[in-house]
Amino acid sequence: MHLKKIAAFGAAAALLFTAHVPACAAGFAVYEWDSWGVALADAMMFSDSPSVIGFNPAGITQFDANGSVAFGATCITPVGTAHFYRNGKQVATSDNTISPCVAPYAFFAKQISDSAWFGLGLYPRFGLASKFPSDFPGRFNNYLADFKTLSVAPTIALKISPSLSLSFGGDLMWTDLELGRAIGWTSKDPKPAWAPFSSYESHMNLHGKSFGTGWNVGLNWQASDKLSMAAVYRSKIKQTISHATTTFTQPQTNFGPVGVGGETFGRGTVTLPDSWTFGLGWKFDEKTRVEFDAIYTRWSSYNSLDITFDTFFPLLPALGPGALNYTVVSPKNWKDQWRFQLGVEHRMNSHWTLGAGVAWDDCPSPDQFSDFIVPVGSRTTYSLGAQYVNKGLKLSFSAGYMDIEDKPISSAGGPLGDPDFTCISRSCYATIFGLACQIDM
Repeated sequence: MHLKKIAAFGAAAALLFTAHVPACAAGFAVYEWDSWGVALADAMMFSDSPSVIGFNPAGITQFDANGSVAFGATCITPVGTAHFYRNGKQVATSDNTISPCVAPYAFFAKQISDSAWFGLGLYPRFGLASKFPSDFPGRFNNYLADFKTLSVAPTIALKISPSLSLSFGGDLMWTDLELGRAIGWTSKDPKPAWAPFSSYESHMNLHGKSFGTGWNVGLNWQASDKLSMAAVYRSKIKQTISHATTTFTQPQTNFGPVGVGGETFGRGTVTLPDSWTFGLGWKFDEKTRVEFDAIYTRWSSYNSLDITFDTFFPLLPALGPGALNYTVVSPKNWKDQWRFQLGVEHRMNSHWTLGAGVAWDDCPSPDQFSDFIVPVGSRTTYSLGAQYVNKGLKLSFSAGYMDIEDKPISSAGGPLGDPDFTCISRSCYATIFGLACQIDM
């Protein structure tokens, strides 16, 4: 590998370890692994970029023995407003804390023998960033959710025949999770029978890391000079956080501070979903191609978010020893869902290519179990971009607008809050901008 290839790949890899990535597809999946992919609504299963590792790993059999490297970043800015209701009457609104988030990535692919190819990808497959002020009305449900992942994806692809390729890959995934919420109730909420206080509030902040492994298999068929077909399966990945640092503030009541706060540890397990991706590509001529993809994600693996704390300080005065090894259960009961994406690109001349796309995601979370961790509904993304080519260098620029449907949040008050206190997230959208570079060696 040439020095400039090493430098470019290394710089992008370093960025990945500090990336802050919001959910851009439904649920908390991320597909913005390439700026040109953003332009095509991520319909990239038959692209000529090494980032095809993230979309259709069997597609790397197009590269030569010199190899190719691609790196870049996508900036995503989510915006939305929460409208709160008590017994059907609106009582408050609150805007999310707007914070542009960056999703960097890096890919490399090359031929290693007459019938074998190797690829390596570093990119975030999942992520979310949901932030509200710590005193906003929905704080007893959640006011901070920051979930970052980094996948290192080594891939081997084999040419079974001149038109058929098969790939096998691994997924070494690191995660970083931070959650923030209030525990208790306000003076307007029903209070537990044991509590003498009309208001009671402690704040929790949890931060933990985990590592898990998965795998994928892909098939790419060049059915004719014009028609391409592909399918990819990605396995589930089990992530267990066993030693998450958790702090609780001293509870505040209408009588003043009571009890104690403190630092403890939390632990829990989440299974990230498996998925199937299917793609069809049609090449009209040497200048124009179109692609349609369908992704089926089995979000039903995310059925609950349960965290066990060594000491649950907010309820220590009431439960005594019962507050030790205390588990907070948060049912999710998500449903499996489809994502559809359509992209088209047209080469204007020897240097410039234009692209556009549209994608639609169904929301996997049922209204009765929705929360402020992922407080949005189904999403439709419109995008466009341009690519500049000069010899072995490609530069891509893209922009997208995600229109997000309103989403009822029935449990806005949280497990200890008022069941009649509800919310609808409205006027939600996200802007997306991408920049990438590809070097063909």
